[in-house]
Amino acid sequence: MNLPVNIGIIGTVLFPWAAIGGCIAALGTKCTIELVNEAGEVVTADAAMTYGNFLQSIIDFLLIALSIFLVLRIIMNTQKKIESLKKKEEEALAAPTTKKCPFCCSEIALEAVRCPHCTSELPEEKAE
Repeated sequence: MNLPVNIGIIGTVLFPWAAIGGCIAALGTKCTIELVNEAGEVVTADAAMTYGNFLQSIIDFLLIALSIFLVLRIIMNTQKKIESLKKKEEEALAAPTTKKCPFCCSEIALEAVRCPHCTSELPEEKAE
């Protein structure tokens, strides 16, 4: 399956920058060192420092580091949100569901108006 390059984040964000870096390397940016003798003739022109490849490697490294950083940051933020949701669920589950009858000290439901054990009417609790 042959997919076009412009799919997703790779094609829209990273590929144009990689193409720019590729152009730098493709231009053949290099510094040649030529040794000239006393007669003015070039003795050797074999030594060349190609810094276009070096610049391309730096750009590639920075793009890869940036993409890894962003992916890890998204993962960490997602984990924090999941942990906070779990903590809220645990707090909701830990809320009391029963109370004690002030007359017979039996456990009864929070919504109860009358104690099922001693049949006494419970005083209404003040809302805070």
